[in-house]
Amino acid sequence: MTNTNDSKLTKSKKLATNFVFSIRKVKNQKKWTREEDELLILLAEKYNEKHWKEISKKFAKKNSLQCFSRYKRIRPGIVKGSWKKEEDHAIVELVNKYGKAWSKISKILGTRNGKQIRDRFINVLDPEIKKGKFTEDEDRKLIMLYNQYGSKWATISKYYPNRTADMIKNRFHSSIKKKLGERIEFSLDDSNVRFYNFSLLL
Repeated sequence: MTNTNDSKLTKSKKLATNFVFSIRKVKNQKKWTREEDELLILLAEKYNEKHWKEISKKFAKKNSLQCFSRYKRIRPGIVKGSWKKEEDHAIVELVNKYGKAWSKISKILGTRNGKQIRDRFINVLDPEIKKGKFTEDEDRKLIMLYNQYGSKWATISKYYPNRTADMIKNRFHSSIKKKLGERIEFSLDDSNVRFYNFSLLL
């Protein structure tokens, strides 16, 4: 008598022929607490925003790079939320003058950290960005590239000189997935696996 689980697995493999699959990844749960943020700010001020290795010793599970990166995001004076036209104009001028030196531009601007400025320029302000709708050819290419690389958006974006990784990822999730015909989900070795029928879109 055929084992039920083997039968289901065989059936799933047959259905998965010519399909692409992706396995959901578990997100990193090591978040900073409010108390840790407050302590980090105090220590950064005490050490004049230097000696991150020494500062990291005050945290049980944080290294110097994590402390430095976190502080750049939360340091006093950093603005969150919507961008002002004055900020956008200043960023464009600073990039033209200093290039993509995000840390240096952050210090000059004073209100945003390097990551915020980088993301703003790359995703919105870069004059080379193509902001129009995706064409059918671009969608077809996206499907084929996803078939090859999965959700490696930075890699896929290399095939789109005037599109950003975020634009491509958003296009896939907001439009391409909605057009997918048949989607099959099943459990395999305690992992959630999805199969997408891209053949219906090509």
